[in-house]
Amino acid sequence: KEMLSVNLLRCIFVGILRGSLFSYIFWMSFCGVFLSSFAAILLKKMSGLSVVGISVVSSVVHCVGQILVAMIVYSQALMLSYLPFLLVMSIPTGIMTGTIANLVLKRIK
Repeated sequence: KEMLSVNLLRCIFVGILRGSLFSYIFWMSFCGVFLSSFAAILLKKMSGLSVVGISVVSSVVHCVGQILVAMIVYSQALMLSYLPFLLVMSIPTGIMTGTIANLVLKRIK
């Protein structure tokens, strides 16, 4: 619950600060955050993945969500050509985010 609230509020806050609230940039971010949060919630409840594993999958799903919105906004299926690069980059990013989340969770408990 908290993760979804923080992520959605972050999207709205950044949209307001950048003056891009409800623009296509906002929707790309929102869709990525929504799908990755949903994937993280499902994986936490239904799998035995670690925090790092969930973070990597969430990072991948976030990229897929952003590309889907870009394909809709620009009406270009060629946006899929960016997906392999984003997926490769999302793996180390997910590992780093998951590792930091693990450290934070250990400090909180």
